[in-house]
Amino acid sequence: FNLAYIFLLLHGVGFLLPWNVFINAKEYYVDYKFNTTLSYDADYRINFMSYLGFAAHFPSLCFSAWNTFYQSGTRDKKIEQSPLTLKVI
Repeated sequence: FNLAYIFLLLHGVGFLLPWNVFINAKEYYVDYKFNTTLSYDADYRINFMSYLGFAAHFPSLCFSAWNTFYQSGTRDKKIEQSPLTLKVI
């Protein structure tokens, strides 16, 4: 029981910490890193948080849909491979 708790805790910290760092540092990325006068870069600056959210959630959405329709194989094998594949992506 304790090993499973530690594993899930570390997985949660490792998965959520980078996401929380990005969403809490909006001013740093939008106002400092992407501060530009070029029009094609300004579009990226304006929509940065939308692009970041899409890039972060799209792999999870794809694998959730894939797991919904993919029914072959053992349940334990799918439970082990899905998070590992998400981490690789």
